[in-house]
Amino acid sequence: MSGARVARDVVTQARKSARRGGEVHEIKAARDRFTRTDGSQIDAYSVIFDRVTLVCAGRHLPAATAIVPAWWGLTVAVPGALRVDREATDNPHDPTPRMARLLWQAEANALLRRHGRREVIKNLAALPRDVIREAVFAALAKRAGGEVAT
Repeated sequence: MSGARVARDVVTQARKSARRGGEVHEIKAARDRFTRTDGSQIDAYSVIFDRVTLVCAGRHLPAATAIVPAWWGLTVAVPGALRVDREATDNPHDPTPRMARLLWQAEANALLRRHGRREVIKNLAALPRDVIREAVFAALAKRAGGEVAT
């Protein structure tokens, strides 16, 4: 994966497009429990990413098919290979407005100043989508001590 970043059991890939700001591959090995993927993890990825693919062991596929949104991709890890069960499609809900809420107030104010806006959080919605998305990915990467892969 060109421009990819791996963090334990997740691979993220940022994209240089206003609509497609990021893609994540959540990895669930055979020894992993599937419980963390339900609910909060699905919601968290669906809020931030344009495309999500769950890469899992075959034993997790029935549960994954039942629980992840239809727009998520499903890839099964088989001995020596990966088998795409379902291709990821674009998130049907533009995550950008929700992403802006991930910025801390100081980060949001700095972004607004850079774009000549008053430091009022509601002004974030007036910024171009790609500007918000780039700022959120950069802020999250900085907090994690990493870099945004583009």
